[in-house]
Amino acid sequence: MVRDPSPDDSCNFNMRRLVSKIKMKKKSSRIESSRDSSPNRLEAGSSTSSPFLSLQEPPTGNEPVIDESTTTYVKPAETLVSTDADLPNSSKTYEEICEWLQQGPSAANNISQVTSSSASLKATCIIVIQGVQLAKDVQDDDKEWDDLLQDAQMHADQIQQDIAKLETKPSNARILKAVKNYSETIGIMLDEAKDAMTVAKGRIDGDARLFPRTKIGKDTIKWLRGREKDAFAQYQSTLGESLAVMVDDISSLIENLREEVKPVTIAMGTEVEGALAFQYAYGTDLDQCEPGTRVDLLARIRQWGDNPNSEQVFWLKDAAGTGKSTIAATMANEWIRERRLAGRFFFSPNIELNKRIKYFCRTVAADVACQFPELRRHIEDVLSELPSMESRMDFTVQLSQAILEPIKQRGDDIAVFLVIDALDNCDIDDRGYLLKALLTKLPEIHHLKILLTSRPIQDIADILDQSTLVCGQGVHLLDINNPPNDDIAIYVHSKLQVYSIEDRQRVIDHAKGLFIWAATFCRTLLQTRWGERLLKHLAHEAITGSLDKLYLNVLRQAVDEEGKDDLKKILQVVISAFQPVSTNSIITLLPHVRRVNDLVQDIAGVIKDGHPDRPLKVLHPTFRDFIASNEKRANGFVLQLTPSHSLVAAACLDVLKQLSFDILGISKHDSFIPHNKNIDNVEELIETRTSAAMRYASSYWAHHIASSEEAWTDWDQVSSFLRTHLCSWLELMSWRRMVGSCHQALAQLHLKVRRDAVMGGPSTMDVLIVQHASQFLFRYQNIITEAALHTYTIPVAMAPKFSPLFNKSRPKTDLPSVEIITSHEETDWETHIVLTGQDDPISRVKISPDGSRAVTVGEGGSVSLWDIESGEKVGITLPKYSSTVILLIEAEFSPNATILAIGHSSDVLYLWEARTGRQIWKATLPSALRGSTNSNGVRFSPTKPYVAYATECYHAGRPTISETRFYNVDTGRQLQGMLTIEPSSTKFKISPDGARGVFIGYFERRRDRGVVTVIDMDTLQQIQQFEADHVPSSCISYSSSGAKVVISWPESHTVTSRPVPPLLLIDCNTGGVTDMTDDDSPPSFQALALQDGVCMVSLSTIDSTIIFWDMRNGRKLSTVSGQDDPLQFVWASTDGKHIATLSREQRIQVWDIGTGEERPTILSGYTGNFLTAHLSIDWNRLVVQASSEMRVFDLQAREPGLILPEAKRKGNPHVVFLSNGTSFILWSHSHELLELWDATDGLLCQNKISDMLSTDVVDLVSVAEVPGGMGIAYTRLNKGAMLVSLDSACKEPISLEDEDSTVYGGYISFTPSGSHMAISSSRGVQVWDYVTGKSLWKTTSLGLDAWFALSADGMKVAGVRYNYMYLFHTVGGQEFRMVGPLAWATAFNPAGDLLACVGPRELWIWDLRGPEPQVGTKLSTPTECSGKESLDFSSDGRFLILGSFVWEVEGTQLTSHISPKIPTSLKAYHRSFLTYYNGWIYTAFPPRPILPVPDHLKKTMGHFPRIESKGNVVILVTEAYKPFWIDCSAFVTRSSG
Repeated sequence: MVRDPSPDDSCNFNMRRLVSKIKMKKKSSRIESSRDSSPNRLEAGSSTSSPFLSLQEPPTGNEPVIDESTTTYVKPAETLVSTDADLPNSSKTYEEICEWLQQGPSAANNISQVTSSSASLKATCIIVIQGVQLAKDVQDDDKEWDDLLQDAQMHADQIQQDIAKLETKPSNARILKAVKNYSETIGIMLDEAKDAMTVAKGRIDGDARLFPRTKIGKDTIKWLRGREKDAFAQYQSTLGESLAVMVDDISSLIENLREEVKPVTIAMGTEVEGALAFQYAYGTDLDQCEPGTRVDLLARIRQWGDNPNSEQVFWLKDAAGTGKSTIAATMANEWIRERRLAGRFFFSPNIELNKRIKYFCRTVAADVACQFPELRRHIEDVLSELPSMESRMDFTVQLSQAILEPIKQRGDDIAVFLVIDALDNCDIDDRGYLLKALLTKLPEIHHLKILLTSRPIQDIADILDQSTLVCGQGVHLLDINNPPNDDIAIYVHSKLQVYSIEDRQRVIDHAKGLFIWAATFCRTLLQTRWGERLLKHLAHEAITGSLDKLYLNVLRQAVDEEGKDDLKKILQVVISAFQPVSTNSIITLLPHVRRVNDLVQDIAGVIKDGHPDRPLKVLHPTFRDFIASNEKRANGFVLQLTPSHSLVAAACLDVLKQLSFDILGISKHDSFIPHNKNIDNVEELIETRTSAAMRYASSYWAHHIASSEEAWTDWDQVSSFLRTHLCSWLELMSWRRMVGSCHQALAQLHLKVRRDAVMGGPSTMDVLIVQHASQFLFRYQNIITEAALHTYTIPVAMAPKFSPLFNKSRPKTDLPSVEIITSHEETDWETHIVLTGQDDPISRVKISPDGSRAVTVGEGGSVSLWDIESGEKVGITLPKYSSTVILLIEAEFSPNATILAIGHSSDVLYLWEARTGRQIWKATLPSALRGSTNSNGVRFSPTKPYVAYATECYHAGRPTISETRFYNVDTGRQLQGMLTIEPSSTKFKISPDGARGVFIGYFERRRDRGVVTVIDMDTLQQIQQFEADHVPSSCISYSSSGAKVVISWPESHTVTSRPVPPLLLIDCNTGGVTDMTDDDSPPSFQALALQDGVCMVSLSTIDSTIIFWDMRNGRKLSTVSGQDDPLQFVWASTDGKHIATLSREQRIQVWDIGTGEERPTILSGYTGNFLTAHLSIDWNRLVVQASSEMRVFDLQAREPGLILPEAKRKGNPHVVFLSNGTSFILWSHSHELLELWDATDGLLCQNKISDMLSTDVVDLVSVAEVPGGMGIAYTRLNKGAMLVSLDSACKEPISLEDEDSTVYGGYISFTPSGSHMAISSSRGVQVWDYVTGKSLWKTTSLGLDAWFALSADGMKVAGVRYNYMYLFHTVGGQEFRMVGPLAWATAFNPAGDLLACVGPRELWIWDLRGPEPQVGTKLSTPTECSGKESLDFSSDGRFLILGSFVWEVEGTQLTSHISPKIPTSLKAYHRSFLTYYNGWIYTAFPPRPILPVPDHLKKTMGHFPRIESKGNVVILVTEAYKPFWIDCSAFVTRSSG
């Protein structure tokens, strides 16, 4: 392949020229000269060597003696030689050594100064290899010299291989230094060889071209051998540490693709553990084929890759241990060097993340961007636009957009390769999905090829054997009749050069062609202290040919009986860990296990890597299979997985006991509690302040408990941990950006504790503690995610007082204390979870038949699948299809709850797995119909494997017909036959026996009339069609036999203006309408067939009556009178014995069908503003649908400490603080509610006059305190103002002269002194002297509603109406209309000569001192304003206050006042500097957010959320209208300045 030369090519050319120069130049004068004038080479070598190398001086003895006084060599007596046979050394070798010593190292240094570190590394490596080759040409009398050189050759080859691996990684100066140090050691060896050659050459004529063997002393060789070993060990250590840090080489490599490209940060945080997933996914930890091995197979793969006509997939399959991953790593690195590797993914059993395909596309896309820099920007753009593509996009779409489409952009027909290794290590569902997606998409890019390796597992073979894109099925790495002994021989000889030929051959013979056997044996022999014993065992054939026997001997040799238990505990951690842990982490997890380091080193043949801080890895899956097999096979070392998880879970909880408040030391650096985003060095702090073991434990402790099944029994330990360390655990996970993982952990824990409780395991208190921990996180998850340290503030303060989590003690912190007074001693939490995160308002919800899943459909077309048990999203979310049009998208679960069908308005039918949310297939409508459908229907056949998909077809912009297509559930193939109905009928349901289908449609020009069509579903023939009063949204309910079907209106007449038509009863056999014996008059609605097949039930439209019918003939059987509330929904139990009804006031009643008696209710009510409610078929869960969330109530949870939801109220409550500072009014527009509350003795209590206040308060509009504590004034719709005296508890109309009816139901305002009162409605404004009740001024031509202000002297009124600011003088009657902002608040200064007005965009100041108002200042409204903040001037007029924003007033100019201290003139400010924005309470002093507002308390704030505050107190109200008094004094400035 032709390509442009790279800098590395230039470097190689320079080095070849250098080596050639070393060989060709001859400087005999330098060679013949003695070293009398030169420094001692040994000393020079020592002085420049690495400080990690041995610095001892070389021994003295038989080697040349150094005269220290002259620094010259004194040669020992020489023996003359007489024959050429005794002259093996060449003058040429001598010259080249001299040249190497003079020019080699300096040349490498020169190169390192002018070229890249990578090129310098190559240059130094070439010099090392050349030096070793020269040394090998030196013939010495001592065989140990040859052994030394064999070691050096092996090590030099290893360095060369390592450097080849490092070509794709960022350059590393430490590795370069280590290689240079090794080069200097080679220089010392050559220096010794040169001195010895000088001595040998002196024995004969100095000009001879040949001279005798050298005589280097044994001690010198021994010392050189030690030095060489130390230098190589230092190189390996540096390399290992660098590779451990090179988990960051992937991160830094991806760093350039922006934050969105970091796949692991999404799943596991920005820690080393995540980067390790990358290291394993890219195969950077794998060895490559030894030179000369696998020659034929590698050639065959290369031939396949180079042949443009070959299949696109090469499947390399064979048994475990045959070297598939080594071959994959070899080819990947070869293709990297050739710039032909597109990407790679190595599945690994050692790390949980790399067993799944969730991040496959993101990981491979990052690799593609690095391999092909020209694609970097394209991939960067794709991933930055799709930061959460794993949860929002189907895998096949991810594959296309993130990988395949960028590769297409290259515009190069030269084959490029994806390497996918060890597919059998991938989750079984995932790998099938991956293969199908690849085989579907590959033909689109003919020059993309895939090298795929796996064991020959049946499910993989079933897919690949059927594809014409796949070759390689006939390749076998291990042929029993012809094992690859030649390859293994090369491998063994290269690894075991220090051993005899006989020993090596024995190893080769016993491997029997199995590479993993040879590799395990060699690693054990070379890297453990007892390897020689294994070699002796081999001589006795104790471990011949069996991998199990080899593993067993490795373990037996590592420990005696006394140490076996300790070793097994170490292995339990290694095999059960969800990601690899290091030796040091194991020491932390298992503090009572002795000699962990030694034991890990002693099993280095099966476990990698022995460095204490590097994660340990099981070298091959066969070892994992071996120790997890059975006692007969593992013979004393068998490990069961569930007890292993239990051991690690207990160890994790022990480690987590070290957690503490503010573990990162954040609060010590600032006086306020910061948001996570404001801390710059969080990752660094996590790394330095927590151990790897703690980070692992915090991520996986609960997962280990859940995986331990029956092995876990210590629920006391769990309860103790959650009581004492829940907050500190959540804090750490928040800093790590892993609160989502806490959800998964507690969900699994919750499920397990409840299952175990059934078996009599955990106590009721244990169950309760886990459930409360789950509720704590569900309720406060957003707060904890956003600000870790606020875990200890509002969440803890608002926890139920008697919750077992905190009833003994609250977490100890040095944070300011939140003082909260409640109106109720909340002792329990409601048993519900909230499903949030859908940005598209929910239009419909369906629950799966088994109650485990719910699907939500948004108005804009988004579709989300939810796990009801955990509250988590499952699989991907279909994004919004439209932001402006409400789309009619249908979703339906299959009868067995395993499949979800989605009929999308994008003309696509999707089929998903209900368990995983993974797409099974999708079918697209014919091109002629695309874009022509707006309504659709989807139904599964109850008896046959098909799904029916009905769509509208338009003609001239109107729906004319509907077409229903049928698709095979398994294959997605459209079946023969299509049902066409005119007019369009997409609302349908198939009978339980699958024989009939009832379709409801309408005529486009007569939407008030419906059309019912009965279809024979076997022949698709129309049985009957007739008009009816029903519309397509009608309910269709079949009898259990399918003989009858009833059609009814879906909801009560109270929510629609149309008259409700009577029930329609149809005979499914004939398709005709059955005349009902008893008239359905007045018409009922929501008819539901009961399980007995005979009865049905419906709800009355005029009262709360429930009607039971005989479905066979339409005869009324009985009626039951419900509560006074109109009814809205009815459900039937699966056993056919009970029904449940839901009233519009949110009360559920349960009725016995047989007796008609009311049974104990399953639920007293549920949360606030709902759209619809859904009961699961088993009645175990109630799902309430609101506009942006679902709430799921567990109706089974009736343990002490958990309560079913209380009845909530709709609407938004209002609060009015009273001037005494300890009382407030709680009132509501939509409820007859007017209550007086007092905060006394640490408890909120309703004042005794509350009952009197709440009488005759229907249609409240406005409530205000009369200044001076004189009472409370309020207005009602179409009625006069009322006054309540707080002293006398007397309620009476306010005596107002000429109170005009136009201001009835208006908004009240008083002057600060209470001298004047004004009421403003939408029709008029009137002002009175409040003391006398005399009317001073009014206008009935224009109303200002709530957006008006009254000056302190009562002389001016101002407000906004129709985009204009109006100013009225109550004396003189002047009126001014000014152009101003659309305001939500206005205010006069105390003198009445300035008017402030604020709207969404601007704040204006008018100067009123002249004859006409003049605009003085215009400022932009702060973005942090929510739209409901109060606007006011200080009592001296020097400051203008808008919530938590303060301006100094100078004339008509405003200057922002930002200070940590409160100005003196604001100390007595009668309102508050506390306000609300984006989920937080803000203050002006100091100007910042101070406390978060929990989500469940935001729901009563209204569309423009605000808080009611006075001084440092905030009142928040629950949906049950229970107030919280929150004192923020500890978080605000008290000093003035």
